[in-house]
Amino acid sequence: MPFRFILSLLLATGLAAKALSAQEAPTRLKAQVTDSLGVAIPLAEVIVMGTTFRATADSEGVVLFTGLPSGLQLIQVRAIGWRGIYFTLRLEPGQHWVGRIGLEPVGTPLPDIVVQGRRGVVQKPGRYAGTEKYDDFFRRKKFGFGTFRTREDIDRASPMRTVDLLQGIPSVTVTSDGAIFRRCSGPAARVGVWIDGWRVLESEVGEALQSISPRDIEMMEVYRSAAQLPGEFLIDSCAAIVIWTRWN
Repeated sequence: MPFRFILSLLLATGLAAKALSAQEAPTRLKAQVTDSLGVAIPLAEVIVMGTTFRATADSEGVVLFTGLPSGLQLIQVRAIGWRGIYFTLRLEPGQHWVGRIGLEPVGTPLPDIVVQGRRGVVQKPGRYAGTEKYDDFFRRKKFGFGTFRTREDIDRASPMRTVDLLQGIPSVTVTSDGAIFRRCSGPAARVGVWIDGWRVLESEVGEALQSISPRDIEMMEVYRSAAQLPGEFLIDSCAAIVIWTRWN
């Protein structure tokens, strides 16, 4: 059975925290990044999206954040050779959260020369010359399947919510609490959500979309049916929302 993402968070209150009020005590998060057997993954990167908080795990796979903002946070965890994940976590003022984050190993990667060759022919605006982050966006946009929102499109739309960027897409209806993909329906229907190349856990999709502000999005791809889905997203979904966050 493939190892599934495990996140166990335990609320720990130390003597020092008891001596401080919730307003005075800093909000802390301590996590260990491991594999399915509990073996530490050193150098894993943990990022609290939408903030300046990011850290690299030590030799024991441990990261520690102090002074985090309270409320719902979207957290990204990634490491070379491991499948990155996103999850949401609600932090209360003055609380100290301790947990373990499990990652799955990725499959055998394509040879570097193939990846470099593919990216070498990508045509993109000059302002993105310093990054390869969005190369896949421009590569897929060239084929014309799906709907593509650029930074300029997002600025013109001035959306209040990330889901509002789905307005105007055929067979997609935006509602007060989300969106309905009419060509992706049924008991087993799933709309996959990807952020910066990493898939969001199905159980966290709603909160993840609520946590990301449109001002933090550089580009978005929307595939409204299985007929439009590129092969890399055609796993167990019949539609997909692919978000690329800003890089500068």
